[in-house]
Amino acid sequence: ISAIKTHAWGNEGHITVGNIAQNILTPEVAGRVKQIFQDPTFNGQLGPASIWADEVKHQKGEYYRWSESLHYLDTNDDPGKSCSVDVNKDCPDGNCIVAAIANYTEQLNCSNGGSVKTRDVALRFLTHFFGDITQPLHVCGRELGGNKQKITFDGEEKNLHSIWDTAMVVKRIGDFGDDVQKYADFLTNEIKTGMYEQNSTDWIACDSTKRRNSLFDNGSLQRRAEAESTRCPFVWATDTNSINCGFVWDYVDANPDADLSDEYYNQVQPIIDMQLAKGGMIEQSQSSRRLFSTPKQSNSRNIIGSLIFCDQCGNLLQFDEEGKLIECQVCDNSTNVQEFSDLKIVSKSDPNSFKSRLREKRSKIQENHQLNEEATIKDKCPHCGNEEMSFRTMQLRSADEGQTIFYHCKKCG
Repeated sequence: ISAIKTHAWGNEGHITVGNIAQNILTPEVAGRVKQIFQDPTFNGQLGPASIWADEVKHQKGEYYRWSESLHYLDTNDDPGKSCSVDVNKDCPDGNCIVAAIANYTEQLNCSNGGSVKTRDVALRFLTHFFGDITQPLHVCGRELGGNKQKITFDGEEKNLHSIWDTAMVVKRIGDFGDDVQKYADFLTNEIKTGMYEQNSTDWIACDSTKRRNSLFDNGSLQRRAEAESTRCPFVWATDTNSINCGFVWDYVDANPDADLSDEYYNQVQPIIDMQLAKGGMIEQSQSSRRLFSTPKQSNSRNIIGSLIFCDQCGNLLQFDEEGKLIECQVCDNSTNVQEFSDLKIVSKSDPNSFKSRLREKRSKIQENHQLNEEATIKDKCPHCGNEEMSFRTMQLRSADEGQTIFYHCKKCG
């Protein structure tokens, strides 16, 4: 897909997804969304914000180009015969929609203390990516996600990807007087009291143990494999990818010269409805949970809330998750927990697992990188595309614990 410009669902589809989510937000969450969005053209609404991510990836600026690969997952399967998602093979560098949703979900999480800009940008990307991950050809590697598959639609030569993005969605909106909001309202009602009422719970559960166990085998993403933020987009991607078998490609392979605006469209139109509704439901659920998530209470069995390192001397700090500031016992520096949430290495722990987990993580890193001080390396940052990364060495509380090394981007931090 990377070789060709793509706009999953097109503007109409993305706005539909955003409008569905907006329709089912509680007043509290809708108010928080309005507070987060800093662009007045969004009017505090998810629908208008949903097309921003497509616009910036082709405009020179802070997000130009590097974010393009985050909109899809090029699977290494054989749609039409077999469909599957293997993130370890399909997304080895972490630059794909599964990892992007995991990343921006964590940035949006209110308990992580991100800045207003960080959370604003995260929500802009997410409101778009929740649409992308429900478009079948954005979780498909065949023919560059269908971009190279020539087809005919309404008598015009197009490519398969483009009709899933735009042509078939626009045709469907025509049933509602070309009114995107009316289409979104129809799908919203189907979620609340119609054909999707029973399905909607499954769409947002994303708790398949079978799928979760097949997540990342190694690398930095492995350490996040059990996190819900990574598991959910993997499950959604797997679900979307399966539509490429039985719906997207089968008819095209069997009828290469057919005009897809007739029988093919009639077959897949219910799928388009369902996927757009699913994207809206997922977006509403995740936005609500992340914008109002609350830290878990500490107790006697939970000796730490989170761990960070002192930004002055590198001493390991432990603090209650409700804390705002903590004083370092080595250098007396006061660290603002909210500013260093990205350095958390353990979300919770009991006394028996704390030291072993920390030591195991440190040993694995040091085994791969025999470094004792900061050193610049050449490695592309998955967040901003910068190729100058460094290792940040941090001293642990006691000398016998050695040192722990973290990747650090010199551009975006």
